[in-house]
Amino acid sequence: MSERRDWTRVVARMAGGEQAALAELYDGTNSLLYGTALRYLGDPADAEEAVLDAYLQAWRTAARFDASRASVVTWLLMLVRSRSLDRLRARVARERVETAGLEGVEELRPARDLGSDKGAAERRRVMEDALAALPTAQREVLRLALFSGLSQSEVAVQLTTPLGTVKTRMRQGLIRVRDHLKARFGSDEAIRVQLSA
Repeated sequence: MSERRDWTRVVARMAGGEQAALAELYDGTNSLLYGTALRYLGDPADAEEAVLDAYLQAWRTAARFDASRASVVTWLLMLVRSRSLDRLRARVARERVETAGLEGVEELRPARDLGSDKGAAERRRVMEDALAALPTAQREVLRLALFSGLSQSEVAVQLTTPLGTVKTRMRQGLIRVRDHLKARFGSDEAIRVQLSA
């Protein structure tokens, strides 16, 4: 249905600031755009957001639309593809940060048990000082990970908190702990030496 209709006049009305034209375009093409976004993203909520972003961009750039270069439907599909790819890239970057957060837990966990040798009390005090500066929610997840050895999933179960929330709190907490330790010891290498000595 959206392929057969010439939407050029509707876009021209949008360029003139007519909001009803945007609503008309949305009603006639949103199922096609949503299906495209869903194929790229695989997540209904992400797909909806990508579609809304595409229509917002269409509204902002309607005056620059050139019917000699592409049909309105092709133009919209290019917009939703671009917004979907942006979301995919953001998702990959977010997953990398979360993975780095997990590696950060391993780095900050002392090489030996905190209670097993002469320097243990000092190492534990250093970590306790760093954790004490955190907001309660971040401190709680990191204590469970560092001192109880729980995975993120186990922390989520223990605290009856969504896994995504646990990951976010852990990542934010790790950043603050690293900043605290860097201020104290000066470098990542110095931190590793102090925690594993």
